[in-house]
Amino acid sequence: PYKIDKRQVSYKDKNCCDNRRSNLIIYSPIKLQRMYIKPNSASGYYGVSFNKTKNRWCAYISYHGNQNIFAGSALTAIEAAVLYDKKAVELFGSDTTLNFPLVA
Repeated sequence: PYKIDKRQVSYKDKNCCDNRRSNLIIYSPIKLQRMYIKPNSASGYYGVSFNKTKNRWCAYISYHGNQNIFAGSALTAIEAAVLYDKKAVELFGSDTTLNFPLVA
């Protein structure tokens, strides 16, 4: 039996027309899935959702697949997205998917 390689290729600048080697990145399927926001996302940002009981936007990060870490809450989705970015860099380093890559 052959071992199937499940890794996938994506683009650093998310421009699928730029196929230079310097722009290609190999990801595991889980990492690639985290890179793209689902179309039904209420906030439009990674890890940000609205908490109706607190009436605030909250940022959570999945860590090691089974542990949700609270990154903070804010009055606007943008502020919560910045909190998510700061916590993501703290946990995963600068090579993680961010909402605002140039700011962090």
